[in-house]
Amino acid sequence: MDRNVSRMLRIFRLSIPPVFFLLACYVFLGEHVFGLAYVVGKRLRPRMRATLRGLYRLGAALIALVMHAYLWYACA
Repeated sequence: MDRNVSRMLRIFRLSIPPVFFLLACYVFLGEHVFGLAYVVGKRLRPRMRATLRGLYRLGAALIALVMHAYLWYACA
């Protein structure tokens, strides 16, 4: 098999399980998690709500960075 084709298949194989896991979590747990966050968020002070929102965004960005770094390491 051509080296470029095998490399592309390897990238595809490495990227599908994490993406599928995140998609399944979002689809199956999204309504419940976001509903709970809405109820709890209404009871929090605005500053705490903003802090938690920032931490959530930072955590999501770090997870994406780790996934990308793993793909770069595995495919380089």
